[in-house]
Amino acid sequence: MKNIKYIILLLTVGILVSCEDSDQYTLESLENGGFITFMEAPEFRIGEDPTIAIFDGNVEDPNGNVAKYDLYVMAEYNGAPEDPILFKSTTEFPLNVGFNIADLAALYNVDPSVFEMNDDIFFTAIATTNDGQTFNGEIADFDDGEYNGGQNDNTLATTASLLSAMAYRVRLREPQ
Repeated sequence: MKNIKYIILLLTVGILVSCEDSDQYTLESLENGGFITFMEAPEFRIGEDPTIAIFDGNVEDPNGNVAKYDLYVMAEYNGAPEDPILFKSTTEFPLNVGFNIADLAALYNVDPSVFEMNDDIFFTAIATTNDGQTFNGEIADFDDGEYNGGQNDNTLATTASLLSAMAYRVRLREPQ
């Protein structure tokens, strides 16, 4: 009988303590960040000639809270500028982010022949949400475990099944 009294006493104290503790903790209001994804896995097609390369893809705002999406490109070819160039910008979705090499050549004001096999084309984006927050797709350093100042972790940018359109690379190469 003494054991039952102790058990009831411990349960009562435990309930009272847990009720008091739960009142001390509040959870901040959580909101979805600005994140743009491909609507489906994009296909990159190229023949033996890099000048006829085609990349096709459509992106969307799955959270429905992005007011503006700016997509920047950095092509890696001999003589390419070091700074990214604005490739596309939109306030409406879906957006087609497809391109061919002629499009890139016109953007960079170069002849399409400057692009060669195994050249990389890097895309990074900045998504601005309706409340003015910006989410930068440029992945500077994952070693510190932070992406966008701790707002997200690298899972968003690196998990293939999430189809991130915030930072991605297209490589000119033979079809597999």
